[in-house]
This record gives sequence, C-alpha cells and structure tokens, in this order.
Amino acid sequence: MNIKGKITLLCQCKSNHKAHK
Repeated sequence: MNIKGKITLLCQCKSNHKAHK
C-alpha cells in the first residue's frame, strides 16, 4: 500500500463531492 495512492484517491473523492454540489 502506498500513501501517495491513498492521498490521490482521497483528493478525487473530495473533488467528486464538490462537483456534485
């Protein structure tokens, strides 16, 4: 498991939420 991958995934998740609103 690489932390950078997790961070990127989290960023994408946050971006998705912002796009939905």
